[in-house]
This record gives sequence, C-alpha cells and structure tokens, in this order.
Amino acid sequence: MVVEKSGTILRDFYSGDEGRDDSFTRLSEAEKGEVYRITSISDKQEDIQRLLPLNIIPGSKIELVENPSFGALMIRIGEDEIAISRNLASGIMVKSCQKNGRQRYRNRFNDYH
Repeated sequence: MVVEKSGTILRDFYSGDEGRDDSFTRLSEAEKGEVYRITSISDKQEDIQRLLPLNIIPGSKIELVENPSFGALMIRIGEDEIAISRNLASGIMVKSCQKNGRQRYRNRFNDYH
C-alpha cells in the first residue's frame, strides 16, 4: 500500500487469490457486469477529493453496472450506485475479481447435466 505524506492511500497492490489474471485495466475500459478490485487511483488532488468521500479507494470492490461508449459510467459499491465521469474513471486502475470464477461455475454446471 502506498500512502502520501497527507495520509491518502493511492495504491494497494492486492496480491489476491492464486490463478487470477494479474493484469490491471483502467475502469473506463473495463467490462460491464464484472466485479473489480480497485488497485490504484489518480494522484491528482481534485480527483482524490472526489473519490474518497464516495469510498472509491484502493482495495474496494466495485461492480461496473454501465459503461456506455460515451458519457458517465455507473458503478456499484455495496448497495450504492454511483455515476462517475469517464475522465475520472480513466484514472482508476482495477483488477478483475471473477475472471476464473465464472468459468469454474459453468464447468460444474455442465458436469451435472
């Protein structure tokens, strides 16, 4: 975890479960319907001031609800749905949480039918 002198958390190098894809992507380029863990946020002071009150911090899990080709993205954090600008989302790096989980479920389902 990287912390600025002011105490702001900018990055959390989450070393999650084995076998998951270790690649990171920008939230603005992520796939709709997927669940992600935030790995880092922009270090611009104005972006930090917008993201922290919304609990959009490194280590948080989010679901990308809508990702239109233009305009704001809709994300879900816990029970809350939040719209954030594409520009702000491009400064948020995420890692997929369910890349292998879906495939394992499909394989188990097919084994029984």
